Amino acid sequence: MTSTAPAGRTDGIIAASRRKAETAEKAARAAITKLRRSGNAITVAAVAREAGVSQHYLHQHPDLGPLIRSIRNANTTPANTQPAEPSQSGIVSVLRARIEAQTQERRELMQRISALESEVSTLRGALAQAQARLSYGRKC
Repeated sequence: MTSTAPAGRTDGIIAASRRKAETAEKAARAAITKLRRSGNAITVAAVAREAGVSQHYLHQHPDLGPLIRSIRNANTTPANTQPAEPSQSGIVSVLRARIEAQTQERRELMQRISALESEVSTLRGALAQAQARLSYGRKC
């Protein structure tokens, strides 16, 4: 489905939407930092409350959801094991979350590429048939 609205009308809406998303992400990251510094549990509910965003937003965000889960899982270390230095474990958690998100994004992009390649192949076949009909019509 294509939009018939002039580009000028939608540019402002798109820009506002991007600003809102950036603000929500910054607020969530600041909430995670604040919760970590205060020693409070880092859960989706706690981050959502602190940041003023919905839990759904955090679960659906490609970076924040995995980040919160990895921090929460890292903080549930068994009592008989020695946790890594807090700054190192935080960095590792963030990097693992990024890797997870990028791996998922890569999978989705590969699926999209495959679908587009299939569509291109179908369209090339249709084009070849149309060209053949045109050239046959000219010969008659």
